[in-house]
Amino acid sequence: MSRLYNINGGQYPSVTTVLGILDKPQLLQWAVNSACDYIKNNPENIRDLSEAIEKARAEWRNISNDAMNIGTEIHDLIEKYIKHGRDAIGELKPEVENGFLAFLQWEEENIDEWTESERTVYDPANCYAGTLDACAKLKNGKYYVIDFKSSKGFYDGYDQQIAAYRFAYEKEMKVEMDGMGVLRLDKETGLPEFKDYSKVYTAKLNAFLRLLDYYYAAKNRRCKNIRTAK
Repeated sequence: MSRLYNINGGQYPSVTTVLGILDKPQLLQWAVNSACDYIKNNPENIRDLSEAIEKARAEWRNISNDAMNIGTEIHDLIEKYIKHGRDAIGELKPEVENGFLAFLQWEEENIDEWTESERTVYDPANCYAGTLDACAKLKNGKYYVIDFKSSKGFYDGYDQQIAAYRFAYEKEMKVEMDGMGVLRLDKETGLPEFKDYSKVYTAKLNAFLRLLDYYYAAKNRRCKNIRTAK
């Protein structure tokens, strides 16, 4: 979904909007599999083949919307927990509870202190913005930018996304973070999985900035009011 951030009179495309122009072949295969699984799991619909095909055609979108809603609930829950503690937590759906339990497990093992939650960051020089999920001081004393995902795996673009957030945050706050990573919260198993992208920070940031240049060239537009020379 395309999104623009309106900040200080300027319009900034979101990091995810820029990354959205990348080809994602794994999503095409997933959509095909979703349609096939719907037909296989609903044999009673085969009596009306036309109706079955139409329902199968829309199945990937239904699954995607459900996953996005669950992911949003998990993100909202984590934000509420970081800012207000466990007392703010009410009754949860099973998938949301599993994701949150995965978060709590990883937090207990790795986090000393949360320093940011759901913070909007932007870079007026390169002209993009986004909302980073969290920053934290780890138990090893290092400060990290962390992104939460409730996906079934680690996908292309996650590394560029977290690199873009880190860069904008460091510039705005005039700090230097020690690292960055993505915490995957499994909705089915309730287990966490962390992937550290710190070693590829420079390479993935450069890749994102080149993609950002392409985004503006392809759209034949400049950042409203604030696009500046690099």
